[in-house]
Amino acid sequence: MTVLIQIVNTQTADGEMQEITETVLGEYVRSGDEFTLTYNSKEPIGGKTVVAFSGGDFISVIRTESGFDTEMYFEKGKTRPAVYNTPYGEILIETKTGSVSSLVEENGGFIEFEYELLSGGELQSQNRMKISFSEEKDVKISQDC
Repeated sequence: MTVLIQIVNTQTADGEMQEITETVLGEYVRSGDEFTLTYNSKEPIGGKTVVAFSGGDFISVIRTESGFDTEMYFEKGKTRPAVYNTPYGEILIETKTGSVSSLVEENGGFIEFEYELLSGGELQSQNRMKISFSEEKDVKISQDC
C-alpha cells in the first residue's frame, strides 16, 4: 500500500546536534509481525531506502545511491556491524542500539530507535530516528521516482 512517511533523524556529534526531517511517499508491506517500508530519500544524499522491521526489536536500514550504499542493523541492547560503501572503498562501522519502540498497525504506525555509531570502537555520534507512516489519502508530495 502507498503510505506517507515522515522520517526524523537527530544526530549529536562533537557536542553539536543536527536534525533532519523528511516527508516522502513510499510503499508499506506487512506480513505477520514483519513489515517493510521502501521509499526514495532526498536527505542527506538521497537514494532508495528499505527499512525492514521484525519481531519488535530488530530493524535493518539499507540505502543505495550512486555508489554510496549503507547497510545498518539495529537490535535492542546489541552492537552490530554495519557498512558504508563509497566509491573510494568500504568503511566498517558498528551500531550500538539502546531503545527500540514501535506501534505498527494495518494502515500505519511508527518505529523509533536510539543508537550510537561507532568506528574502530570509538563513539562517532549518538542518534535517534523516528519513522512514522500512514496510509496515503489525497496527499500529494512532489517526488522524483
